[in-house]
Parts: sequence; C-alpha cells; structure tokens
Amino acid sequence: MEIILKFAKSFGVPLLILIMAHLLFLAEIIPLMFIQPLNSFIIFLFLSLLAISGWFKLARFFFVILFFFIIYGVRFYLFYHVEPVELDFIYFLFSLLCALNLMLFSLIRERDLLSTLSKLCFAALGLQVALIAWLFLQHTDLLNEIHSLYIEPHLILAFPYFQFLLLAVSIVFYIIFSFINPKQNYALYLGYLLTAFSPLYHENHLLAWIIFIAAAGIMTTFALFKDIYRMVFLDELTGLPGRRALKNDLNRLGKNYTIAIIDIDHFKSVNDRYGHDVGDHVLRFIATIIGEVTGGGKAYRSGGEEFTILFPGRMKEEALLHLEALRIIIAERPFFLRSADRPRKKPKEIPEKKEPVPKINITVSIGVADNEDRRATPQNVIDEADKALYRAKQKGRNQVCT
Repeated sequence: MEIILKFAKSFGVPLLILIMAHLLFLAEIIPLMFIQPLNSFIIFLFLSLLAISGWFKLARFFFVILFFFIIYGVRFYLFYHVEPVELDFIYFLFSLLCALNLMLFSLIRERDLLSTLSKLCFAALGLQVALIAWLFLQHTDLLNEIHSLYIEPHLILAFPYFQFLLLAVSIVFYIIFSFINPKQNYALYLGYLLTAFSPLYHENHLLAWIIFIAAAGIMTTFALFKDIYRMVFLDELTGLPGRRALKNDLNRLGKNYTIAIIDIDHFKSVNDRYGHDVGDHVLRFIATIIGEVTGGGKAYRSGGEEFTILFPGRMKEEALLHLEALRIIIAERPFFLRSADRPRKKPKEIPEKKEPVPKINITVSIGVADNEDRRATPQNVIDEADKALYRAKQKGRNQVCT
C-alpha cells in the first residue's frame, strides 16, 4: 500500500501539468500566429534537454526526450502524407509503440548511455522510424488491408478503447516495477504516456500536439533537474545531503548557529573485520539515525565515516541536549549483521532462527562548536568543532565534547 501511495503522490506533478495543458488547449487563447514560435521553442527545449541528459549520462531521460522529439517530427512529416491510411490504424500503431517504448526506457539503468540495453534502444528507435516511414510512404494499401482484416473487426482495438487498455496495462506494469525498484519514479512514465495520447483525444489537432509535447518537455525538465540536484547535492550511499550541500548551507547561516562534527568510532576496524559491504550498511544505518536529529538540526555526510550537523539559530548549549540524545540512541541501538543466506526482500513469515543473529554496537564521538565569537567564520567554527571531536576521541570515544 505504501508503494502505491508513493506512486500516486509521484504522479501529482505530471497530472497537474497535463490538466494545465488540457485547459490551455480548451481555452483557445493561443493564436495560430504563435504556432511557429512555439514550434521553435519546442525544438530548442528538446535539444537542450537532450544535451543536458546526455552530459550527465541520464540514459532514461535521454531516450524519453529523443522519443518525444521523434514523435513530434513524425506528427509533422508523416501525418500529412498518410491520407490513404485509416486514421484508426495510425492511432492504434502510434499508441502501441508509445506504450512499448516507454516501458522499455523505464528499464534502462541510469547513467549508462553505452550499455547493451541503451544500444538496443538506439537501434530500436532507428528501426522503428525507418520501418514506419517505409510502410506509410510506400505500402499504404498493405496497412489498410491489415486494418480491415485484423484491427477493425475488434472493437477493443479501436480508438479510444485500445488506448484505455494500454493505460490499464501500463499502470499495472509501472506499479509492479515500483515494488521491484522503489527508488525509480515510474509514475512519470505514465504521465508521458498520457501526454502522448492526449492529442489524439483532441482530434489530432496541430496545436494540441504543440501544447502536449511542450508539456512532456516541462515534465522532463522538472524530473531532470530533480535528478541532477540529487546527483550533485545528495550523498549516493546514505541519501543525506553531501559536501556541496553543506558548503552552500554554511554560506547561508545567520547570526547564531552551532556546528557538530560526528565520527563513527573504530569504523576502520569494522571495515577490516567484516568487509566494506558491511561498512556501507553501517554508514547507512548511522545516517538514518543522524538524519532524524531533533532540535532543528540538519545532517550531512561530509566524507568517509564523518557527518556534520548544522543547528541554525541555536547556540551550543541548546544543541548539546539534542546531540547527547542522538549519541545515546546510536549507542543503544544494535546493528545486526546480515547473514550470507539472508533474502533480499523481507519474507511474509520470518522463520525461527536456531542461532542468535550476530550484532555489533556502534558508537560515535561528537565535537561541537558555535559562533559565540561573532568574528568567527563558519570555517573557524568547523575547526573548533574538529578540535572538540579530537578531545572526545582522546577521552575514550562515545561522548560529546565542546
């Protein structure tokens, strides 16, 4: 249920953009003289998005943008030359290819434009464009025969019933894969599919295509920059804000603030004894707890086994209460080691274990400083917090020092 609610929530932005696009078209407030400038804007927007997604190696976005760019070109250069072909057949083929391609793109691994699947996507797109152009421009009689023999006799394959069927299948597909890979935003692809289908419901009007292709570009822009923000400002392992985010926030601190530096005690020993995979799990475990710090603190992973917490508007006397509570929570919460035969997913019924699950206790040392001296810069306060952290280590670790 949680995954489905997350899916529905993720669909909020695409749905809002779609509603606005429909209202904009129905309002008929865009004069026909603006079609050419809007066309130029769409071309510029999609070329820019292609360049950005290619530069950051965001393969899924790259192929979606390229696909919509091809759709836009097909609308302009093919739909005007296929009068002999039944429109219902064009709608059928277009809708089927949209659904299948978007499902394929959603499965591509991110940041890998040169993977085997990515190369297959390039080949598939090129083959589809070549085959469709060849069939529609050279073999319209064959297409009409296919339509009359196989498509027209079946009501479910006609417009708009077939599109409803594809939407239902796509929703099931994307929800299933949301369970398999919860980090991926599959709701966005459902938004893309609805964007591609929408001009068909507006009688294939040229202005509808321009508005909804622009809507797809806006959806992609929002999602693309969200992904870029995550890549630039969030730590990939822990999900906490990283060093760049910390640097930005340090420059925005006000008059009063406290900085705490946290270091995991004996982390090297954990890595040496249990391996780096366990070390990564420990980092994620500690980051989850630190990320829930109270008192208005904001946590960052500043590097290795070191974390930083900023307390804007609080001096160290106030922050110390929350940091001491955090230290106690970490010290008292055991970290259970994963066994080699542990399943990747939590089973419905947890079997009784004959032997106790091995666990280790993780502790942290914390150094705290504030800008009591108004002439101190954030870097000065960090240096003081570092010295306080060193004192905590010298005193035996697992404590908070100022």
